[in-house]
Amino acid sequence: MSTELPPAFDAQVSIAASAPELRVGEILTVTITVINTGDVPFGHLRYQLVGEWKQHLEPAMETEETMIHEGPVLPDESAMATFVLRAIREGEIRLEAYVMMDAHTAPPSGESRLSDEKIFVRVTP
Repeated sequence: MSTELPPAFDAQVSIAASAPELRVGEILTVTITVINTGDVPFGHLRYQLVGEWKQHLEPAMETEETMIHEGPVLPDESAMATFVLRAIREGEIRLEAYVMMDAHTAPPSGESRLSDEKIFVRVTP
């Protein structure tokens, strides 16, 4: 007698920066990617950068600290958000990605994931 498991939520989050080092005034692009590695779609993704970056970086464009992606992400598909930041003060920065999402499970559930890795960026004068 086999028992069929219900569809399950799972996601992988990664983070990447455009450069490991930049000077004050230069632009850093940080991309967060979410891959749906589960069996159910999810949506209403909320992307955030985690770490003590605000003393060294600021948004280069008028943007919120949380980026939102409404559409569904189906199994084996991915979604991404890009943060464009300007270096304002020298120092070492550690960044992680934090993503919250609504899984289309029965019943629906709120889920969250941290990126599998951390990135390190240095701002020089």
